[in-house]
Amino acid sequence: MDEYKQYYYEARPSAIGKAFGSVATRIEQRKKMNCKSFRWYLENVYPELTVPVKEALPGIIKQGVNCLESQGQNTAGDFLLGMGIRRGSAKNPQPAQAWLFSDHLIQQQGKCLAATSTLMSSPGSPVILQMCNPREGKQKWRRKGSFIQHSVSGLCLETKPAQLVTSKCQADAQAQQWQLLPHT
Repeated sequence: MDEYKQYYYEARPSAIGKAFGSVATRIEQRKKMNCKSFRWYLENVYPELTVPVKEALPGIIKQGVNCLESQGQNTAGDFLLGMGIRRGSAKNPQPAQAWLFSDHLIQQQGKCLAATSTLMSSPGSPVILQMCNPREGKQKWRRKGSFIQHSVSGLCLETKPAQLVTSKCQADAQAQQWQLLPHT
């Protein structure tokens, strides 16, 4: 069930902590048979099944004194993304620094963070803002400790001079350490 197992446990709390044996042979068989993900199953075979939406977490995404922010559009019509000095507070951030982390999307006013490549072999690929599409794998992110990790590639969001990129996750990389300060 991939990342959907949490919903099973929420529906059946008595199953939490119960031994279910090794699933290694099933995982290996799934790889050999090139099976689709559970997400694919839900989107293509059983789309009428609604998955509970996790509560959205509005806030600012901070790294040191800088915050993730949208920076308008360029002449080509691309939405720009970068880091800026924190303006406002966590309770009342500037609109360019206010984000909503919901259902694996990091969004702001209908635009979502998106990796330009979802391949593990493409570290250093820029991260951009594009119109949100909940079915788009390039827009799927998850929090993993202080990392913001791209769900498909497993790469982490990292700041580089003048841009954000996806890179191999490294515990000692300060440019990959993020703090989400919720609006409270």
